[in-house]
Order: sequence, then C-alpha cells, then structure tokens
Amino acid sequence: MSTKQYTPYADVNETLTSLLDSAKEILGDQFIGMYLYGSLSSGDFNPETSDIDFLVVVTHPLTQKTISALEDMHKQTWASSLKRAGKLEGAYVHRELIRKHDPNGQACPAINEGKFYGRDWKRLDHSTSCCP
Repeated sequence: MSTKQYTPYADVNETLTSLLDSAKEILGDQFIGMYLYGSLSSGDFNPETSDIDFLVVVTHPLTQKTISALEDMHKQTWASSLKRAGKLEGAYVHRELIRKHDPNGQACPAINEGKFYGRDWKRLDHSTSCCP
C-alpha cells in the first residue's frame, strides 16, 4: 500500500489510504467516490482532538452482504496499528440520498466512535455523520 498525501498529516493519510483502498475493493463498480468533510476540509483540523469525517458515495443501496463486508473491514481497521483508525466517522451513502435531504429516507451504513451501524443506523438527518 502506497500512502497518498491527502492531508498535511502522515497518520491521517495512512488511515485514509487504507480506508479508500479497502472500500474500493469491497464496493467495486458500486464505488463513486470518497469525500472528506468537517474539520479536515474546513482547515480546522486539530491533530489532538479531531476525527476524520468521510462520506463514501455508491451507485445504489448496498446489500446486506456488502454491508457485512464493510463492517468486517472496519473491525480489521480498528484492530490494526493505524493511529487514527478509531477516529473515523462517516457513512456509505447511495448517490440519490445526497441529492435531496429526506428525514424519512433510507437509512445508511455508518461508523461513529469505533462502532459500525448497518441498516439499523438512524435516518439521514443533520445531526448525524450520515448527513452529506
């Protein structure tokens, strides 16, 4: 794995490279892109306290098999030696869900504070990491 320079922080870049490579492998043709938001994108990142906010956009809703593979990948990432693995906070969102906010819309798989939430995660709203 070759670490890309997405940010000025080597440990963040290492975690992002691992996440991106693994997500692309699991999602295959469903993968559209991975995007950063929050403090990393606004320039307010604090290496001591900030998390890594990300959004992975996919072509269509994920199957339970794919969601399980993502959960396994995140568990492996958390168990790894990556310093920032426990600081990932984000979601896997079907592209139609980012076009228009619908508080009653489909739930999305997400991670937050070292926990993975499959289809049981809250609906997209502006108080969760699922929010684009």
